[in-house]
Amino acid sequence: VSMQHFLAQIERVMSEQFLPTRQDVMHLPYASLSELSLCLNRIHLNVVAVKQQYSRKILHSFSDITGIIYVASLSEFDVYSGTGSTRQNNMLLNSIESFGDITSDAILKKIPVVLVLDQFD
Repeated sequence: VSMQHFLAQIERVMSEQFLPTRQDVMHLPYASLSELSLCLNRIHLNVVAVKQQYSRKILHSFSDITGIIYVASLSEFDVYSGTGSTRQNNMLLNSIESFGDITSDAILKKIPVVLVLDQFD
């Protein structure tokens, strides 16, 4: 599906002025990127779930962001990515760092952020 999206728009994608659209980002080959459209009391919401490791790279692709819900898993205090249990590999510390990057980003500074501390991820 991703390849079909980009091939159908090959001229636009290959131009020097190419800027990815929201649809382009949604078709990137990230296994943990998904969108859900909701309608609650006549309010339409598009919720995009982005795995932490990709959030810094693609948040700017969503120019119409009206809010960010950041979920940090407290149960990851003793979970490490990669090999070894170093401070750099601690998943909770990585999550805290990522949250700090998002909330201090100049482009995202005026966007409201809700921090959800989740005990079970």
